Amino acid sequence: MKADNIAEKMDKIRAALAQKRDVLVAFSGGVDSSVVASLAYDALAERVSAITIDLGLLSPGELEGAKRVATKIGMPHKIMKLDMLAHPKFVQNPPDRCYHCKKRMLSELRKIAGASTIVDGTNASDLDENRPGYRALKEFSVFTPLLDFGVTKSEAKEMAARLNLPNADKPSESCLATRIPCGQRITKEKLRQIRDAEEFLRSKGLTDIRVRHNSNSACMELSKDDMQVIITNADGILKKFREIGFERISHKLRV
Repeated sequence: MKADNIAEKMDKIRAALAQKRDVLVAFSGGVDSSVVASLAYDALAERVSAITIDLGLLSPGELEGAKRVATKIGMPHKIMKLDMLAHPKFVQNPPDRCYHCKKRMLSELRKIAGASTIVDGTNASDLDENRPGYRALKEFSVFTPLLDFGVTKSEAKEMAARLNLPNADKPSESCLATRIPCGQRITKEKLRQIRDAEEFLRSKGLTDIRVRHNSNSACMELSKDDMQVIITNADGILKKFREIGFERISHKLRV
């Protein structure tokens, strides 16, 4: 029954997308936007294009991953650079930082899209959390088919597997700015420290890791299964994190 429900939702999304003249997918390369892009390509073929906005806030390898998925789908794909550190409201890092970021991104996408429909991968599970960026989606009339048809995060992963997308098992990712507590300024140096720390941990075999930045402290957020890797590499991690610029290091198990 569940599988039939997934298929039904996929068909409904394809049908809804087929009603659009053409669409521009806001393509992060994550599972959700990849599912939307693939279903859009099924429905509209050459009337689909995708843009990944490089804000300088992605973990290493994310842009290359987005390129691979776009190639697998077969749709035109471009990467556009946008310097969010030049946007004062974003740098101040208020509680609604994501709204200001998303608004800036969508403003640029609208210039490119013209009369095309902008499509995004927000899903039904996303609204269970605080999502200031959703306000910007509504302001720019972005079509959110996963949300509109009640597709949850787990259902999106099932859809990705059905569509044979190469990132179907990819852990959820978020931009590096989310690692910095609200109210603390976002700087290029802090983002570098986070990126370098997470890249080092990934080199040790960890794939679902976050390094939270708080002043000069780093907190590694990880799953229970990853603890042995941390214990085994404790001395090397401590040395590397201090080289990166962190004075205090701790860890927290993800619930």
